[in-house]
Amino acid sequence: MKKKNLAALLCVAAFAVCACESKTLFTAAEKNNVAQARRLIKSGADVNAMDEDGMTALMYAAQNNATDVAALPKAAGAED
Repeated sequence: MKKKNLAALLCVAAFAVCACESKTLFTAAEKNNVAQARRLIKSGADVNAMDEDGMTALMYAAQNNATDVAALPKAAGAED
């Protein structure tokens, strides 16, 4: 029973980290912060994650003319 609880806790923690990285990736895309976006993608941020409005990092980059950052999610396999 303890192993199942630990496994569940680890899954929740991993999801929380990924969700946080994706949200931060939205901010990096919005601000055209190439270094931060590159670091987040390298550490496993989901380039196809959507926020509560259905926006992805690529959409934030496009909306803010952040062309330098927009190339990063695309290169990492982000969908249009």
